[in-house]
Amino acid sequence: MVKIAPSILTVGMKQLRKSVKQVEKAGADYIHIDVMDGKFVPNTTPGLEMLQSSKESTSLPLDTHLMVENPEEWIDDFSASSILTFHIEAVENNKIESLIHQTHQKGIKVGIALKPATPVDVIMP
Repeated sequence: MVKIAPSILTVGMKQLRKSVKQVEKAGADYIHIDVMDGKFVPNTTPGLEMLQSSKESTSLPLDTHLMVENPEEWIDDFSASSILTFHIEAVENNKIESLIHQTHQKGIKVGIALKPATPVDVIMP
């Protein structure tokens, strides 16, 4: 089954509510929110403000993509998300399972993202 999760990365805060309603009306299944910390990747989004405003604007699940160092430190701030996706490259190997468990304890689903140069077998099994 295909699910559609439009990114609101380039939407300005003044147009956010209107844009969220438009993609909701168009049949989106999720709203995708990119969060950047300026360390793991350059920061080009208002992150938390975008999540809070989206939460007020829609009943669609919010899929938050954490492009940040130390994603375990961001879980509480982004606990309004339905799904938190973190980059495997941003987590020490011995902390991956703990991060997943910590996120699940908040009632949030987990996704794992890879940078294009990272081989898929890094996340196996």
